[in-house]
Amino acid sequence: MFCAPFLSFSPVLFILGLLLHMLAYQPTIGLANTLAFHNITNQEREFPVIRVFGTIGWIVAGIFVSGILGADKTDIPLRVAGIAGILLGLFSFTLPHTPPPAAGQKVTFREIIGVDALKKLSSRPFNVFILSSLLLCIPLAAYYSYAQMFIENAGFSRPGFSLSFGQMSEAIFILLLPFFFRKLGVKWTLLIGMLAWALRYLLFSLGAPDSVVWMIYAGIILHGICYDFFFVTGQIYVDKKATPAIRGQAQGFIVLVTYGIGMLIGAQVSGWIFNSVVTESGAAALSQWQNFWWMPAVFAAVIMVIFAIFFNDKVKKE
Repeated sequence: MFCAPFLSFSPVLFILGLLLHMLAYQPTIGLANTLAFHNITNQEREFPVIRVFGTIGWIVAGIFVSGILGADKTDIPLRVAGIAGILLGLFSFTLPHTPPPAAGQKVTFREIIGVDALKKLSSRPFNVFILSSLLLCIPLAAYYSYAQMFIENAGFSRPGFSLSFGQMSEAIFILLLPFFFRKLGVKWTLLIGMLAWALRYLLFSLGAPDSVVWMIYAGIILHGICYDFFFVTGQIYVDKKATPAIRGQAQGFIVLVTYGIGMLIGAQVSGWIFNSVVTESGAAALSQWQNFWWMPAVFAAVIMVIFAIFFNDKVKKE
């Protein structure tokens, strides 16, 4: 990541550099979750308190890079990310010693991609959850790919800083998550997360033509509910359903389904829609952004309805 700017003379080499970074980074999401779950006793109460520090890190990065340095359109974010990655790698040596349950055993490709974990976890509710997670990441990709471009067109001068309000909201709601999980249960917590995705895109669509600031900011701030109530709750749900022996595989599998397959499909679909719909730039594109955002809004709403009808599961309370 630190060296990627040196490859900017060639788009292909630059993308390949980012690919190498992501091949190293993506496994750390499942590993970090597994490590945390292994060292706690109550997932829904303790995990959000741990996970919130990742959100705080995201907020600090947004404020520092965009709010203080104003470096949204420079290579500074890549430099900062590279240095942070090195520090994270060094810090990892201080983490609790947590030997993998299958240490010393032969590792198969089926285990690496989570097939064996899926077979052990497979049930109608779990399969509905996995399919819904995969499908929801298709409209989700539209936000990660195009939200910054959208708010730039809407006249926001420091888009990275503006988007960090979503992480500020995430920090608040992740600390409230144990309360909602206990009161509502896993199904309704997940449904609220799905509803928030549909509502966010609806607000973006309605606010786009006239750059209605409160609507756009409301859509950004909904990120707390969007992410926490679906993805963090989903990670807790998967851990509750998994046995200690397949905990790592289960977390790796949900990351593969969402951030891997789901986001890959979503990036391609949203890219095709964006290139077809948003043909202007700047303020001239705002009416086109309205047409762009209602599509993921409808998609997320349909997934929510399907999930509400077909998902019915009980997880143990602690």
